[in-house]
Parts: sequence; structure tokens; C-alpha cells
Amino acid sequence: MAFHSSAFFLFLLIAFPLLSHAEISEEVAQKIKRINAKGEYHGLVVSGEAELKVVLAQGWFRPDQDLPTVDISARRFRVGDVQGCRTILAMTGSGSINAAQTTQLLLTHFRVKGVIHYGRGATAKPNDLSIGDIAIPRQFAHTGVWYWEKFGGDEGSFTREIANLTFSKYNVGEKRVNNKLQSVYFQPETLYSVKGTPEVGTAKFWFRVDDKLFATAQEIEDTLLDRCVGKSLICLEQQPKIQRVEKGSSANFYVNNEAYRDFLKTQLNIASLDTESAAIAMVCEGERKAFLAMRSITNYAGGSSEGNDASVIQQLWYFHARAAIVALFKKPAVGDSYVESVGVQIAADSLSYEGSNSRPNDLSIGDIAIPRQFAHTAVWYWEPETAYSVKGKPEVGNAKLWFRVDDKLFATAQEIEDTNLDKCLGKSLICFEEQPKIKRVEKGGSADFYVNNEAYRDSFLHDNLNIASLDTESAAIKYYNNTNY
Repeated sequence: MAFHSSAFFLFLLIAFPLLSHAEISEEVAQKIKRINAKGEYHGLVVSGEAELKVVLAQGWFRPDQDLPTVDISARRFRVGDVQGCRTILAMTGSGSINAAQTTQLLLTHFRVKGVIHYGRGATAKPNDLSIGDIAIPRQFAHTGVWYWEKFGGDEGSFTREIANLTFSKYNVGEKRVNNKLQSVYFQPETLYSVKGTPEVGTAKFWFRVDDKLFATAQEIEDTLLDRCVGKSLICLEQQPKIQRVEKGSSANFYVNNEAYRDFLKTQLNIASLDTESAAIAMVCEGERKAFLAMRSITNYAGGSSEGNDASVIQQLWYFHARAAIVALFKKPAVGDSYVESVGVQIAADSLSYEGSNSRPNDLSIGDIAIPRQFAHTAVWYWEPETAYSVKGKPEVGNAKLWFRVDDKLFATAQEIEDTNLDKCLGKSLICFEEQPKIKRVEKGGSADFYVNNEAYRDSFLHDNLNIASLDTESAAIKYYNNTNY
């Protein structure tokens, strides 16, 4: 009921003292002003520490002599140039939350005309895109936004038009045997654009890169990439190449499963897989900035590789990175790029979900859960997030699965647990079975997919992680706040 949330949050505003958030100091603000006074920049965004070291060690990124770096919200932005083009270099860290946060900070604080993204990834089309190749997709999808339906199916308000993964089809042996995990349906993101109305989003699944940058990428497809390590006989099986492809995908989980890889290829025509590009593409489209991504293919996402390609590429990809990025920045069109394309939109019903309960014996529909800590439960191999804190060193992250709420706020929440919540709708007989309550719980989980599947809820999240409440936003908000206290 809406009465519960309005009363609850009004109480929070009155009862909870304001916390001091990290703010940009006057010194940092003046640095940003001086940097922006020099003109527009290209954003060069790389995925991780290894990619950052490659850019810095090769010498082709030349730091600005006056203001080489500025640190904002635990992120370091390096000012300089590549091939004479003013450039701001930033490392995102792994995963979509890190990628989106870094890109948003870059575009909010600096005069950036467009973003070039580089990282490593996997191929979903090993016959067309091999280890050693550099993929440049025309468009990206965030393939980790799911509606996970209940066993037996349901009539939930979600789109079924994009793709669905039915688990029983992947049973080993008898495929007609039911699987309690049922199916997941891929869902669009909700895009908010600076050219649109605030708080009015558009459902969108595919995010196109900039048309002019993608056309310019064709001009660097003949760039020679090293096949062998130095002058040795340690070589890739095939001559690597830079190749434009139609579609790439990103999700917060690392795919090392051939069946799922082939599912993405068959259902969505995906060519490359990674964990950041779609998030960066989405931020850039929302801000109406040009975007292009390049991904060095280093594995077959669970499939076997020819010869020793998987090990050889570990000694070659950084040379490929230099060749591709320098070749692109040499093109005049990079400096003149702007967003022209609007991409392909998929209409869908509103996908605004409230929270779910993974412990029905302890929490009932109508209760308000206040978890002590949250985990982002869609970072798979079931890995922790990498958190970057303003109190730590820029670009040095800490592995973290659980993000605790503020201890004082959590203690204060105990004082409102006796708040009376309406059980019935007005004076009618439309009522909850039990009296709803505000209840502090130990753990909550968030992911990009809406869970409506009992087996995943009980047998996994509840039993393995002691999760009490489920939603799609809280862990990301707490993650971001963790970097700013």
C-alpha cells in the first residue's frame, strides 16, 4: 500500500539526522574549471588496472604538464593527449556499476565530446571472431536484466518479446523433465535522457554506438596486429584483426559456459561478451555523447580454443590495444564526432518493481524490511564487487560482497518498528492476512533481474546467503554511497 511508504519515509526525514556526503573541494573545483577552460576532450575509458597500465606504460598517452590528474569520488581522471587530441583517461574497474559511475562522473564534470572505451572480452561467434581479434560492435545490450518467472509460469507484467532462457531445455539427458528454475525473460533498461523530461524514461534494449565513429572504425580494420610474440614461434593460430561486428552484450557475470554463450548468439545474434560496455553506452546515450567500444577477444566464453591461443593472447593483447587505440585517435573524424543516432527502441510496459521477500516465514507481504547489509547478487562467478572509496587510494579497489548500512541509522530504525501500518484498504474488508510491520533484517539482495521464482529464492538465495529481502536497486545505491563516506 502507498500509505506505508509515504508514512515511513516521512518518518525517516524527521527522525534521521542528515549525513555528511563527500563534496568536491574548492581546490578540486578550481582544477576542473582550469581543465575545462582548455577546450573539449575525448574520454578514453579503460576497464581495469591491466588496461590502464598498458596505456600509461606505452608512452603514447602524454600527461598534461600543468594539471596531469584530478581525483573525484575515489576516481582518478588523468589529463593529457593521445596523438595530439586532448584526452581524459579514466579506469572504471570491473562491472556495470563501476563503469556507469565512472562514466557519469567523467561526463558530468568535464567537457567531453565523446567516449572511447577499451577492454577485454569473449567471443560468442568463434567461427567469425577469434582469440586475438578486436571486436567493435555497432550496438550493445545489457543482457543481465531479467524477469525470472515462477515455476509453472506466471502472468507477470513484463515483456516476453526479446529473448527467454528456459532452463529445462538445457537439462542433460531428458529435456522434457521440468526444471524448478523455469525461465528468465530478458528485459529492456529504462533510459533517462538529458533531451527528455526528468523522471520520464524510455524502455530500451539496444544501445547504438555513434554512427560516425563506427564508420571511422572501418578505416582501422586493416591495422596490422601482432600474431607472434616478438620474433619467436609463439603465435596465434590465425592472423588477428580489428573487426566491426553487429552486436555485443554486457552483464555483471563472467560467462564461461558454452551453452549460454550459444544461447546469446542464437537468440540475439551476439558476437562479443563483456561486463562494462553496455553500461558505458547507456550513460553516454543518456547524456547524448558519442561512444565507441573496442574489445580484445581473449577467450571463447567456455568453448575450447585452437592450439595455445588462450595463453598466447595474454602476451599480445596489450600490443594490440596500443595499435588499435592509436590508429583510431589518428583519424580526424574522432575529433569531430557527435551523437547522431538514436538507436533501436523496444516498447514495453512499465517495469517499476517494488521489493520481494525471500523469507516468507519471517517477512510477509505488507511488511517493510530494513536490511542491515546488502549484496549485489548478480555478480557471477559469485564474485564480490570491487569498491573504490574516497578514503582510499584512487584506482585501488577492495573486493566487497556485503555493503552495510549506517550503524546509527540502523539502530534508529529500531525505534520505528512499532509504527502502525494499515492492514486494510480504508474501511473496507480488503485486507492483508497478517498485520504488516516494519522489521529490521540482517541481509538483503539486489540484482538487475526481478525474481519471481521460488526455487531461486529459497534453495539458493535464502539457504546459501541468508537473504531476507530482494529488490533491484538498493545494493547499487549503497555501493555508491560507500565510495563517498
